[in-house]
Amino acid sequence: MEKRLFVDILNPRGEVETQYRKPAPRVSDLKGKTIGLIDNKKAGGREFLEIIKALLEKNYLGIKFVDLSKAFGEKYRMKNYIDQLRGIEAAIYSTGD
Repeated sequence: MEKRLFVDILNPRGEVETQYRKPAPRVSDLKGKTIGLIDNKKAGGREFLEIIKALLEKNYLGIKFVDLSKAFGEKYRMKNYIDQLRGIEAAIYSTGD
């Protein structure tokens, strides 16, 4: 007689209630705007943003930048990070690797 083994397979993902939120409106022009350049401290992320920064400076008069870093693995106070984002009108986020 053949023995059969039965296993219950469970989905580890929880059910999360979500709400649709309309995305922020796009910035119509970068001229004179303050742009946040955010990297997640992975290799190559900051270098990529520096190249983007140089290209934007050539093409948009009066553009300003705020350089930020955020690593998800570090113990980080989110309020401080949010406070650093105040005043920027658009952001470019780089993940590196």
